[in-house]
Amino acid sequence: MALLAEQFKPITTIRALLRLSVAPDPALMPRVVGLCQVSGGELDPRVALEAACALRLRQLLDGVPT
Repeated sequence: MALLAEQFKPITTIRALLRLSVAPDPALMPRVVGLCQVSGGELDPRVALEAACALRLRQLLDGVPT
């Protein structure tokens, strides 16, 4: 999830993060699928996206700089 969440560092508002979670950019999903395949595990891409969004949300709430 950390690799995927790294791609979300430019997202600096919770609103933008929620928008990404609800309606991901069509170009993002192939990258998510690719990362899930590279991980070697049986990870559902949608679950991976949600987990990465949750991780980025935690960073935003904790004030982690971008």
